[in-house]
Amino acid sequence: MPQVPQVVGQVARQVRAHPLRSFALLVGVLALACTVASVLIDTDREKIVRAVKQTHAALRTGDVEGALRQLTPDFNQEGIRRSDLQALIERTLRKFGRPQTRITTLNLTLEPDQASCILDLAGGFPESRGFRSAYGRSRWRVSLRQARGDWLITEVTPLRIGNWRPEGLSGLARLHLDWSGDERR
Repeated sequence: MPQVPQVVGQVARQVRAHPLRSFALLVGVLALACTVASVLIDTDREKIVRAVKQTHAALRTGDVEGALRQLTPDFNQEGIRRSDLQALIERTLRKFGRPQTRITTLNLTLEPDQASCILDLAGGFPESRGFRSAYGRSRWRVSLRQARGDWLITEVTPLRIGNWRPEGLSGLARLHLDWSGDERR
């Protein structure tokens, strides 16, 4: 078995004899290493975007549990607990059907252990049942925090739905209760 100094000496001779080929090989090895690293290592930005997009995709398919999977277990926003949000989503899906939306813009602000996204969505609900702005544009702020390597949603705030500016998530919930005739528990 060759000794380390002998191997280093052989490599050095090859580099001196074929510098261009050695440089090309080095660049190739570095490119391969970078490609493998980018595939194997998820950045926080990638994890956040994935969490937001998975939540959106779950809502589009009517998968309430899938949408809630990305929420913090102790979700409580403006007095709306996780179970309240689940009931609100389920009632909305029953009344209006699955949303037919797409993300048109996702702007991310990342800080240590917390993040915020501004989402622009286009589309709406197929079964508006008299709701005039069933299709259009909306803007949402989604806040997240890091927990054990995952990014979980802590707040979902509607900023604009069509021309309407709801008063936070509770304003949207109150309007939904008006639409549905349900009473809050």
